[in-house]
Amino acid sequence: MRSGALVNVAPEGTTWCGLASGRFRPAMFQAAIDAGVPVLPLALRYRLADGRDTAAAAFIGDETIIDSVRRTVRTRGLVLEAHLLEPIESAGKTRRELATLTETVIATTFGHQPQAPHPVTLGTSASTTEPR
Repeated sequence: MRSGALVNVAPEGTTWCGLASGRFRPAMFQAAIDAGVPVLPLALRYRLADGRDTAAAAFIGDETIIDSVRRTVRTRGLVLEAHLLEPIESAGKTRRELATLTETVIATTFGHQPQAPHPVTLGTSASTTEPR
């Protein structure tokens, strides 16, 4: 990453149906902090030609990848929106702050309400509310 290579991560740590999303896992942002590079948010959304959101391209549950690809290919008028958003500098930020900022810019891009900030853990106990 320090030499300019791009690394793609799925900060939710799982797949979603495309009509909802989960919290971004702060640990996914540690590499950007360690390398001192910005986060480049890429927001993806599938829609139908008439503008309606769709879960037609979702790959979740017990479905096989082949079944998912077949359904996706058969979906008429499927449009993938890709939005490369402004970089978010990692310098001076915690991974929790980067996760929250990235969630917010992606939610705002699609007109959704941003989620509440990640909870902050106080003290130095071994337990934490931050996903790893």
